Amino acid sequence: MVHLYRHYRWTQNPLIVSAPMRTVSGASLAAAVSNAGGLGFIATGYSLSDPVVLSDLSTLPTLLAPGASFGIGFILFRGHLPEALSLTQRYRPAAVWFFAPSGAAQMSEWLCAFGRLDARIWVQVSSVREAEETVFGRGGDMVDVVVAQGVADAGGHGMVRGGSVMGLVPEVVDMLAARGRTDVCVVAAGGVVDGRGVAAVLALGAQAAAVGTAFIASEESQASQGFRDLVVNTSDGGVGTVRYTPPRPSSPG
Repeated sequence: MVHLYRHYRWTQNPLIVSAPMRTVSGASLAAAVSNAGGLGFIATGYSLSDPVVLSDLSTLPTLLAPGASFGIGFILFRGHLPEALSLTQRYRPAAVWFFAPSGAAQMSEWLCAFGRLDARIWVQVSSVREAEETVFGRGGDMVDVVVAQGVADAGGHGMVRGGSVMGLVPEVVDMLAARGRTDVCVVAAGGVVDGRGVAAVLALGAQAAAVGTAFIASEESQASQGFRDLVVNTSDGGVGTVRYTPPRPSSPG
């Protein structure tokens, strides 16, 4: 299997990835993670013309250590593909992370469009079927990384239905190996908050761990102090918190 270090030479093993979280993952957090030997992502959210996003993208390169880079997370089901391509060409991230296409055809559109650029392509999935349709569908040869998100574990954006990291990650790893795509790396996401979680997902076959909620509490996070305090002070999180999934906007008709 191709190791992620071949793509990201500044990183350390085990590789820690900061997930793209809008209003949390700005330039300071992404730079701190990448400078520490991980891979930090900036989240663009639903508006690629947001002044905060554009400011983060222009500031981030000045905060990075020599040789380090970053990634950009895109949610493009509302459109904005030309703008996303333009931002990627301008800021030259080491990776782009896709999530929430309206369907397989839209994901293929994204993959084929971005496949012409230098950035490595990451695709977030929540089921083995979704991973298989993406990697072996039109444009799937452009996929470098599958982010296997355990929906039952994750606190951030995810699909309405999906299993846990424990079951999803090894099944995706095995499916890719069985079908000969050992060039595609698997990153585990969902419920990883410390070194024990990282060790667990590596044992499941992932090459790296994506951390989201835990970074909300970091000093470099864009989250308000009240939000940070809630994350730090929450106990029995699996029972005491609720994961909210907002409805998607209706398609124009």
